[in-house]
Amino acid sequence: MKAILRKTSYSRNTFKLGYSNFFNYKYYLQHMSSYYTEKYIWIVPRAASLPHWSSLTRVFKTDIWVCLTVCLILVSLTLKYLDYLKRTETVNYVMNAWAVILNISVNGIPHHIHFQMLFFSWVLFSICITNVFQVLMTSYYIDPGRRHQINTIDELDKSDLILIIPVDAVLVGFSMLYESQRATILLFDEHVQLIELCFRNSNVAGLTSEETFVHFSRLCFKNMSPAFYKITDGVAGIHRTLGLSARSLFVPFVNQITTRLVESGIVDKTFSDFLDPSGWTRAVTLGKSDTSGCEPLTLFHMTSSFLYLIVGYILSTCVFIAEILVCKFSGTRVVSRSVFYLK
Repeated sequence: MKAILRKTSYSRNTFKLGYSNFFNYKYYLQHMSSYYTEKYIWIVPRAASLPHWSSLTRVFKTDIWVCLTVCLILVSLTLKYLDYLKRTETVNYVMNAWAVILNISVNGIPHHIHFQMLFFSWVLFSICITNVFQVLMTSYYIDPGRRHQINTIDELDKSDLILIIPVDAVLVGFSMLYESQRATILLFDEHVQLIELCFRNSNVAGLTSEETFVHFSRLCFKNMSPAFYKITDGVAGIHRTLGLSARSLFVPFVNQITTRLVESGIVDKTFSDFLDPSGWTRAVTLGKSDTSGCEPLTLFHMTSSFLYLIVGYILSTCVFIAEILVCKFSGTRVVSRSVFYLK
Protein backbone atom coordinates (compact mmCIF):
# COMPACT_ATOMS: atom_id res chain seq x y z
CA MET A 1 0.00 0.00 0.00
CA LYS A 2 1.39 3.34 -0.98
CA ALA A 3 0.86 6.18 1.47
CA ILE A 4 2.62 9.52 1.81
CA LEU A 5 2.86 11.31 5.14
CA ARG A 6 2.86 14.97 4.25
CA LYS A 7 2.89 18.19 6.25
CA THR A 8 0.46 20.78 5.02
CA SER A 9 1.94 23.81 3.33
CA TYR A 10 -0.83 26.20 4.28
CA SER A 11 -0.31 29.06 6.67
CA ARG A 12 -0.27 28.18 10.35
CA ASN A 13 0.02 24.50 9.37
CA THR A 14 -3.72 24.18 8.91
CA PHE A 15 -5.74 21.91 6.69
CA LYS A 16 -9.43 22.48 6.15
CA LEU A 17 -11.69 19.45 6.31
CA GLY A 18 -14.96 20.75 4.80
CA TYR A 19 -15.39 21.46 1.12
CA SER A 20 -17.87 23.43 -0.97
CA ASN A 21 -18.78 23.08 -4.62
CA PHE A 22 -15.99 24.20 -6.91
CA PHE A 23 -15.81 25.16 -10.55
CA ASN A 24 -12.75 23.80 -12.30
CA TYR A 25 -12.69 23.78 -16.10
CA LYS A 26 -11.01 20.41 -16.06
CA TYR A 27 -14.06 18.80 -14.48
CA TYR A 28 -16.82 21.35 -15.07
CA LEU A 29 -17.80 23.10 -18.28
CA GLN A 30 -20.00 26.11 -17.67
CA HIS A 31 -21.76 25.89 -21.03
CA MET A 32 -22.81 22.26 -20.39
CA SER A 33 -25.62 21.04 -18.14
CA SER A 34 -24.61 18.85 -15.23
CA TYR A 35 -25.93 15.30 -15.39
CA TYR A 36 -24.71 14.14 -11.97
CA THR A 37 -23.23 15.57 -8.77
CA GLU A 38 -20.60 13.40 -7.13
CA LYS A 39 -20.67 13.88 -3.36
CA TYR A 40 -17.47 13.99 -1.33
CA ILE A 41 -17.98 12.93 2.28
CA TRP A 42 -15.94 11.89 5.31
CA ILE A 43 -16.11 8.16 6.08
CA VAL A 44 -15.64 7.44 9.80
CA PRO A 45 -15.91 4.16 11.74
CA ARG A 46 -19.32 3.47 13.17
CA ALA A 47 -19.59 3.77 16.94
CA ALA A 48 -19.11 0.55 18.91
CA SER A 49 -22.07 -1.18 20.52
CA LEU A 50 -22.66 -0.87 24.25
CA PRO A 51 -22.46 -4.05 26.38
CA HIS A 52 -25.78 -5.80 27.03
CA TRP A 53 -25.38 -5.63 30.81
CA SER A 54 -25.53 -1.84 30.59
CA SER A 55 -29.28 -2.15 29.95
CA LEU A 56 -29.70 -2.52 33.72
CA THR A 57 -28.41 0.98 34.38
CA ARG A 58 -29.26 2.83 31.15
CA VAL A 59 -33.05 2.81 31.63
CA PHE A 60 -33.17 5.59 34.21
CA LYS A 61 -31.00 8.61 34.75
CA THR A 62 -29.23 9.29 38.02
CA ASP A 63 -32.03 11.42 39.47
CA ILE A 64 -34.52 8.53 39.27
CA TRP A 65 -32.09 6.07 40.86
CA VAL A 66 -31.42 8.52 43.70
CA CYS A 67 -35.15 9.15 44.14
CA LEU A 68 -35.86 5.41 44.20
CA THR A 69 -33.17 4.75 46.81
CA VAL A 70 -34.31 7.61 49.05
CA CYS A 71 -37.95 6.51 48.78
CA LEU A 72 -36.97 2.94 49.65
CA ILE A 73 -35.25 4.06 52.84
CA LEU A 74 -38.02 6.48 53.85
CA VAL A 75 -40.78 3.93 53.25
CA SER A 76 -38.90 1.31 55.25
CA LEU A 77 -38.48 3.65 58.22
CA THR A 78 -42.09 4.81 57.99
CA LEU A 79 -43.36 1.24 57.94
CA LYS A 80 -41.38 0.54 61.07
CA TYR A 81 -42.79 3.65 62.76
CA LEU A 82 -46.43 2.90 61.85
CA ASP A 83 -46.27 -0.72 62.82
CA TYR A 84 -45.07 0.10 66.31
CA LEU A 85 -47.08 -2.79 67.81
CA LYS A 86 -44.76 -5.29 66.20
CA ARG A 87 -41.20 -5.20 67.44
CA THR A 88 -39.30 -6.35 64.37
CA GLU A 89 -36.00 -5.30 62.94
CA THR A 90 -35.58 -2.45 60.49
CA VAL A 91 -34.00 -4.86 58.01
CA ASN A 92 -37.31 -6.70 57.68
CA TYR A 93 -39.07 -3.51 56.66
CA VAL A 94 -36.38 -2.73 54.12
CA MET A 95 -36.74 -6.24 52.70
CA ASN A 96 -40.53 -5.87 52.56
CA ALA A 97 -40.25 -2.59 50.68
CA TRP A 98 -37.69 -4.13 48.33
CA ALA A 99 -39.93 -7.20 47.82
CA VAL A 100 -42.69 -4.95 46.50
CA ILE A 101 -40.35 -3.57 43.82
CA LEU A 102 -39.34 -7.11 42.82
CA ASN A 103 -42.99 -8.26 42.73
CA ILE A 104 -42.41 -10.78 45.52
CA SER A 105 -45.01 -11.49 48.21
CA VAL A 106 -44.31 -10.47 51.80
CA ASN A 107 -44.63 -12.74 54.82
CA GLY A 108 -47.19 -10.80 56.84
CA ILE A 109 -50.41 -9.08 55.79
CA PRO A 110 -50.64 -5.47 57.04
CA HIS A 111 -53.58 -4.90 59.43
CA HIS A 112 -53.09 -1.34 60.66
CA ILE A 113 -55.00 1.21 58.53
CA HIS A 114 -52.09 3.65 58.27
CA PHE A 115 -49.76 0.78 57.55
CA GLN A 116 -52.05 -0.43 54.77
CA MET A 117 -52.33 3.03 53.19
CA LEU A 118 -48.58 3.50 53.06
CA PHE A 119 -47.93 -0.08 51.96
CA PHE A 120 -50.36 0.00 49.05
CA SER A 121 -49.17 3.47 48.05
CA TRP A 122 -45.70 1.99 47.80
CA VAL A 123 -47.15 -0.87 45.75
CA LEU A 124 -48.72 1.70 43.39
CA PHE A 125 -45.40 3.52 43.09
CA SER A 126 -43.53 0.28 42.44
CA ILE A 127 -45.92 -0.83 39.71
CA CYS A 128 -45.15 2.32 37.73
CA ILE A 129 -41.41 1.95 38.21
CA THR A 130 -41.10 -1.78 37.56
CA ASN A 131 -43.36 -1.88 34.50
CA VAL A 132 -41.48 0.92 32.76
CA PHE A 133 -38.13 -0.54 33.82
CA GLN A 134 -38.93 -4.03 32.52
CA VAL A 135 -40.19 -2.76 29.17
CA LEU A 136 -37.20 -0.49 28.48
CA MET A 137 -34.64 -2.93 29.89
CA THR A 138 -35.92 -5.60 27.49
CA SER A 139 -35.67 -3.13 24.60
CA TYR A 140 -32.14 -2.11 25.59
CA TYR A 141 -31.12 -5.74 25.98
CA ILE A 142 -32.29 -6.56 22.45
CA ASP A 143 -30.71 -3.40 21.01
CA PRO A 144 -28.19 -2.08 23.54
CA GLY A 145 -27.43 0.99 21.45
CA ARG A 146 -24.08 2.46 20.54
CA ARG A 147 -21.52 4.82 21.96
CA HIS A 148 -21.26 8.43 20.84
CA GLN A 149 -21.02 8.69 17.07
CA ILE A 150 -18.77 11.27 15.41
CA ASN A 151 -21.16 13.05 13.06
CA THR A 152 -19.75 16.56 12.56
CA ILE A 153 -16.51 17.94 11.15
CA ASP A 154 -15.80 19.69 14.43
CA GLU A 155 -15.99 16.40 16.33
CA LEU A 156 -13.84 14.75 13.69
CA ASP A 157 -11.17 17.43 14.09
CA LYS A 158 -11.10 16.94 17.87
CA SER A 159 -11.05 13.14 17.68
CA ASP A 160 -8.03 10.84 17.66
CA LEU A 161 -8.80 9.45 14.21
CA ILE A 162 -6.10 9.61 11.53
CA LEU A 163 -7.25 11.70 8.57
CA ILE A 164 -6.57 10.37 5.08
CA ILE A 165 -7.50 12.02 1.78
CA PRO A 166 -6.91 11.27 -1.92
CA VAL A 167 -4.41 13.37 -3.82
CA ASP A 168 -6.98 14.51 -6.37
CA ALA A 169 -8.97 16.17 -3.58
CA VAL A 170 -6.02 18.54 -3.13
CA LEU A 171 -5.14 18.94 -6.81
CA VAL A 172 -8.61 19.94 -8.01
CA GLY A 173 -8.54 23.00 -5.77
CA PHE A 174 -11.47 22.77 -3.38
CA SER A 175 -12.42 25.95 -1.56
CA MET A 176 -12.13 25.05 2.11
CA LEU A 177 -14.86 25.75 4.66
CA TYR A 178 -13.36 24.42 7.86
CA GLU A 179 -9.82 24.67 9.22
CA SER A 180 -8.15 21.90 11.11
CA GLN A 181 -5.15 22.53 13.35
CA ARG A 182 -3.64 19.18 12.48
CA ALA A 183 -0.19 19.45 10.96
CA THR A 184 -0.07 16.10 9.14
CA ILE A 185 -2.41 14.01 7.03
CA LEU A 186 -2.11 10.90 4.90
CA LEU A 187 -2.30 11.29 1.12
CA PHE A 188 -3.22 8.45 -1.22
CA ASP A 189 -2.86 8.31 -5.00
CA GLU A 190 -5.90 6.07 -5.48
CA HIS A 191 -9.29 6.00 -3.79
CA VAL A 192 -9.23 2.22 -3.60
CA GLN A 193 -6.10 2.35 -1.42
CA LEU A 194 -7.78 4.84 0.87
CA ILE A 195 -10.89 2.68 1.16
CA GLU A 196 -8.81 -0.43 1.85
CA LEU A 197 -7.08 1.31 4.75
CA CYS A 198 -10.48 2.33 6.13
CA PHE A 199 -11.58 -1.30 6.08
CA ARG A 200 -8.38 -2.63 7.65
CA ASN A 201 -7.87 0.07 10.29
CA SER A 202 -10.64 1.22 12.61
CA ASN A 203 -8.70 4.32 13.68
CA VAL A 204 -8.82 6.27 10.41
CA ALA A 205 -11.28 8.60 8.70
CA GLY A 206 -11.14 8.97 4.93
CA LEU A 207 -12.33 11.62 2.50
CA THR A 208 -13.79 10.17 -0.68
CA SER A 209 -16.91 10.32 -2.78
CA GLU A 210 -19.90 8.33 -1.64
CA GLU A 211 -20.27 6.75 -5.07
CA THR A 212 -16.64 5.61 -5.16
CA PHE A 213 -16.83 4.18 -1.66
CA VAL A 214 -20.00 2.22 -2.36
CA HIS A 215 -18.67 0.90 -5.68
CA PHE A 216 -15.28 -0.33 -4.43
CA SER A 217 -16.77 -1.67 -1.20
CA ARG A 218 -19.05 -3.91 -3.23
CA LEU A 219 -16.38 -5.05 -5.71
CA CYS A 220 -13.20 -5.36 -3.63
CA PHE A 221 -14.18 -5.60 0.03
CA LYS A 222 -17.50 -7.45 0.03
CA ASN A 223 -16.06 -10.17 2.32
CA MET A 224 -15.17 -7.59 4.98
CA SER A 225 -17.88 -6.49 7.38
CA PRO A 226 -16.79 -3.21 9.05
CA ALA A 227 -19.59 -0.65 9.26
CA PHE A 228 -19.03 3.03 8.59
CA TYR A 229 -20.86 6.30 9.02
CA LYS A 230 -20.79 9.21 6.61
CA ILE A 231 -20.48 12.78 7.87
CA THR A 232 -22.91 14.93 5.92
CA ASP A 233 -21.79 18.17 7.56
CA GLY A 234 -20.09 20.32 4.93
CA VAL A 235 -20.64 17.83 2.11
CA ALA A 236 -19.02 18.84 -1.17
CA GLY A 237 -20.20 18.09 -4.67
CA ILE A 238 -18.46 17.81 -8.04
CA HIS A 239 -20.73 18.55 -10.98
CA ARG A 240 -20.12 16.06 -13.76
CA THR A 241 -20.84 17.17 -17.34
CA LEU A 242 -20.36 15.95 -20.87
CA GLY A 243 -17.43 17.39 -22.76
CA LEU A 244 -18.34 19.45 -25.82
CA SER A 245 -16.80 22.51 -27.35
CA ALA A 246 -18.67 25.73 -26.71
CA ARG A 247 -18.73 26.34 -30.47
CA SER A 248 -20.45 23.04 -31.21
CA LEU A 249 -23.94 23.23 -32.70
CA PHE A 250 -25.02 20.25 -30.60
CA VAL A 251 -24.58 22.01 -27.24
CA PRO A 252 -28.21 23.20 -26.83
CA PHE A 253 -29.62 19.83 -27.93
CA VAL A 254 -27.32 17.86 -25.64
CA ASN A 255 -28.13 20.18 -22.73
CA GLN A 256 -31.86 19.76 -23.35
CA ILE A 257 -31.58 15.97 -23.44
CA THR A 258 -29.39 15.97 -20.33
CA THR A 259 -31.83 18.15 -18.42
CA ARG A 260 -34.78 15.93 -19.29
CA LEU A 261 -32.90 12.77 -18.32
CA VAL A 262 -31.95 14.28 -14.96
CA GLU A 263 -35.49 15.53 -14.26
CA SER A 264 -36.96 12.12 -15.06
CA GLY A 265 -34.61 10.40 -12.59
CA ILE A 266 -33.12 8.10 -15.20
CA VAL A 267 -29.55 9.22 -14.50
CA ASP A 268 -29.82 8.70 -10.74
CA LYS A 269 -31.44 5.31 -11.29
CA THR A 270 -28.69 4.28 -13.69
CA PHE A 271 -25.93 5.29 -11.28
CA SER A 272 -27.67 3.55 -8.39
CA ASP A 273 -28.09 0.30 -10.33
CA PHE A 274 -24.48 0.37 -11.50
CA LEU A 275 -22.86 1.24 -8.17
CA ASP A 276 -24.99 -0.88 -5.84
CA PRO A 277 -27.69 -2.93 -7.61
CA SER A 278 -29.02 -4.65 -4.47
CA GLY A 279 -28.72 -1.62 -2.19
CA TRP A 280 -27.09 -3.80 0.47
CA THR A 281 -23.72 -2.01 0.52
CA ARG A 282 -25.20 1.45 0.97
CA ALA A 283 -27.64 0.30 3.66
CA VAL A 284 -25.32 -1.93 5.71
CA THR A 285 -21.73 -0.86 5.13
CA LEU A 286 -22.57 2.84 5.03
CA GLY A 287 -25.39 2.81 7.54
CA LYS A 288 -27.13 5.55 9.45
CA SER A 289 -26.21 6.83 12.88
CA ASP A 290 -28.09 5.77 16.02
CA THR A 291 -28.13 9.21 17.56
CA SER A 292 -31.90 9.23 17.52
CA GLY A 293 -32.20 6.10 19.65
CA CYS A 294 -33.67 5.68 23.11
CA GLU A 295 -32.66 8.06 25.86
CA PRO A 296 -32.59 7.32 29.62
CA LEU A 297 -35.77 8.40 31.38
CA THR A 298 -35.90 11.30 33.82
CA LEU A 299 -38.35 12.15 36.61
CA PHE A 300 -40.34 14.27 34.17
CA HIS A 301 -40.73 11.30 31.82
CA MET A 302 -42.00 9.09 34.64
CA THR A 303 -44.87 11.49 35.38
CA SER A 304 -46.90 10.15 32.48
CA SER A 305 -46.75 6.57 33.75
CA PHE A 306 -48.14 7.64 37.12
CA LEU A 307 -50.88 9.67 35.47
CA TYR A 308 -51.93 6.80 33.22
CA LEU A 309 -51.92 4.37 36.14
CA ILE A 310 -53.98 6.67 38.37
CA VAL A 311 -56.48 7.35 35.58
CA GLY A 312 -56.73 3.61 34.98
CA TYR A 313 -57.44 2.92 38.65
CA ILE A 314 -60.08 5.66 38.72
CA LEU A 315 -61.81 4.22 35.66
CA SER A 316 -61.65 0.72 37.11
CA THR A 317 -63.16 1.96 40.37
CA CYS A 318 -65.96 3.75 38.51
CA VAL A 319 -66.74 0.62 36.49
CA PHE A 320 -66.69 -1.48 39.66
CA ILE A 321 -69.13 0.87 41.42
CA ALA A 322 -71.37 0.92 38.34
CA GLU A 323 -71.45 -2.88 38.27
CA ILE A 324 -72.41 -3.00 41.95
CA LEU A 325 -75.21 -0.48 41.42
CA VAL A 326 -76.53 -2.33 38.37
CA CYS A 327 -76.49 -5.64 40.22
CA LYS A 328 -78.16 -4.06 43.24
CA PHE A 329 -81.02 -2.45 41.32
CA SER A 330 -81.56 -5.46 39.07
CA GLY A 331 -81.66 -7.77 42.10
CA THR A 332 -84.24 -5.54 43.84
CA ARG A 333 -86.54 -5.65 40.83
CA VAL A 334 -86.36 -9.43 40.62
CA VAL A 335 -87.23 -9.77 44.29
CA SER A 336 -90.19 -7.39 43.97
CA ARG A 337 -91.56 -9.30 40.97
CA SER A 338 -91.25 -12.61 42.77
CA VAL A 339 -93.12 -11.23 45.77
CA PHE A 340 -95.86 -9.92 43.44
CA TYR A 341 -96.41 -13.33 41.85
CA LEU A 342 -96.49 -15.02 45.27
CA LYS A 343 -99.34 -12.80 46.32
